[in-house]
Amino acid sequence: MKTALEPEIEAPEVEELDTPFRRRTALAVAILALFGGIVLFASGVAGGQEEATAASAQRDSVVAMSRSSAVSVEYNEQLQSYLGVSSLRHRANITQTWDDLLGLSSQGDLAQGWDSAASELANSSDLASGGKYANDPALLAADMETAPDLAVLRQQAAEETAAAWGQMRRLELGIVTLIAVALSLLGLSLTVSSGIRRYLVAPAVLIVIVGVAGFAWVATRPVPRTSAAAMNAVVKGDRLAQLKEFPDAIKAYDSALAAQPGYPAALQQLAAAVVQASAPPQTTGQYLMSMSTPAAYRAAISALTRALGGTGNDYVPLVNLGAFYFHVRDYAESATMSQRAIQVNPGPPLPWMNLGLALLGEGNAPAAAPAYRHAITLIVRYPNPGYRKELFSAALTTLQALAAQEPGRAALVQRTKAAIVAAESKTLIPKAVPASHATISGLEVQASWPNLNLRFAYANVPKGARLAAIVYFRPPGQSSWLQPNGLDYFSKMDLASSGSATWRLTDQSCPAAGDYRVEIYNDGHLLGTATAAAQRPPVPEVLSEDPFDEVTLCRPASWTLTAPGPIDLTSSDHRTSISVQVVPMPPEPPKTTVGAVVRQVLERMATVVSGRAAPLTEHSWIVGGQPGFGTDVSLPGGEQGIVWAYVSKGGFLHAVELKYPAGQLGLLSSVMTNMQFNE
Repeated sequence: MKTALEPEIEAPEVEELDTPFRRRTALAVAILALFGGIVLFASGVAGGQEEATAASAQRDSVVAMSRSSAVSVEYNEQLQSYLGVSSLRHRANITQTWDDLLGLSSQGDLAQGWDSAASELANSSDLASGGKYANDPALLAADMETAPDLAVLRQQAAEETAAAWGQMRRLELGIVTLIAVALSLLGLSLTVSSGIRRYLVAPAVLIVIVGVAGFAWVATRPVPRTSAAAMNAVVKGDRLAQLKEFPDAIKAYDSALAAQPGYPAALQQLAAAVVQASAPPQTTGQYLMSMSTPAAYRAAISALTRALGGTGNDYVPLVNLGAFYFHVRDYAESATMSQRAIQVNPGPPLPWMNLGLALLGEGNAPAAAPAYRHAITLIVRYPNPGYRKELFSAALTTLQALAAQEPGRAALVQRTKAAIVAAESKTLIPKAVPASHATISGLEVQASWPNLNLRFAYANVPKGARLAAIVYFRPPGQSSWLQPNGLDYFSKMDLASSGSATWRLTDQSCPAAGDYRVEIYNDGHLLGTATAAAQRPPVPEVLSEDPFDEVTLCRPASWTLTAPGPIDLTSSDHRTSISVQVVPMPPEPPKTTVGAVVRQVLERMATVVSGRAAPLTEHSWIVGGQPGFGTDVSLPGGEQGIVWAYVSKGGFLHAVELKYPAGQLGLLSSVMTNMQFNE
């Protein structure tokens, strides 16, 4: 019973511990905790895969470096052994020639001794034996480099896979973090009133949805793995490209892309092969390639764009895209790609040169000038003179391409060309006398392969001044002039300040149809220009050189060549042939005069060729630019022959023997005209 003095106490409202919301929240927390554990476990698996693949990439890197080093050492050893064996064989050839052509019979036994020594050492090098690689260093190098090439591709593939696993691990750790946030929000929702729970539960649900969707995307996303078939196909293509068999190389790269669509290594190599396959031989050097066809450039751009989609900012594709876009007249994109390449690596001169070229294409001379100046500064600092020369040549060739593409830029092109020629002149001839008032007149060019003969009158060219002759070549159907690497002449004048001069320049490539253009400069001042038609060869020819034979041949592509030793060149039907020997004269020749030596050589050669001695009628005849003597000989079977001999002032005996169907000298005439003795 209550009284007036007893206070009235109300029981507080107590929330039930077991409510539907709490039960649902507890279940959600448990599920999320389980899900978080699964994601965390997956992250651990991805991390383990990343570490294992990264370790594999590191091993592959070591393998690639060790194989590359081993191949380099082995190749150099084989090449050194080959040169040693070739030297012995060359010595045997010399002494045997003394026996055969000069009648020094005592040298015959010595020749056998040299040849025996060479045979004993032949097994020390695949190049010296009679197998697949006999006298073919390029083929040996291409085959030996396939293993290091494959090791590099495997390393790159492992690195790409490791990077993908690492990205997966980081994404999964991010998802775990999101789940932890969601759990925190759900836990906090249990401590607040029902009116504000929805402000905590809704974000938690949204975060869970994002986390689950993200994990589903990560879990179902394939980890990139490069197939062995794709890597092997790229290696095959690289080998063929090194051997300049570009059509077959392109097929190999296509096979790689069929096995691994979008494979960046295959796309990059495919782009280079497509461009090189259509490039004139005059524009392809050891390091650079300067010219091809618009269709080839467009195909290469497509391939490199796809490659960049998989690699991002890769320096080499960016540099090449900067060059390729220029040749399809997309100067803005060329400048963009060149600038991206410079951001990746500002040190090399090529992207700066491409940038200057693109800016000139747009007509932006104020911006192009500093880009070219910086490119020239980098070029002249380059320690490799061969690469430096190719860079200058490529710069002039691409400027000529710009002049052909945009005739309105001719003045800008000429100013830039003059700056490049001046820089190369000063690099090759650092100290010279100024000749600001120099002039030349009456410039004439006579093209008689392999020589370009220049004649001109000059005035106000003091002794010690620099003059440069830059030669361009344009094949039929081309609108742009090419500046072949090495086809230039830099001179420090050693004549009177006024008078006439004659220069002879040598074209080291084989004859090709087209035109030559010569520009003569004093530093950056263009003094004169002239053009001349090139001789058209009767058939396509390829260059053949040998360090021991002292002979350069431009031979029909279908004819076979055997060397070293006597050079034997034979037509595909085996009815026409030429044999060439170049040996030093012995210390004590059997005859006292050069004429007597030549006559004796001709008599002995005629006897060997025809099988009998016959009266000889000597005729003065120029072969390979040398004025020797030759005579006709009759051969069995209605064939004809010619033997020719010459003794140079340097003391070298040159002997040439020809065989051909009666009255059908044919291509031998071109071969002899284009042959050069290199002593």
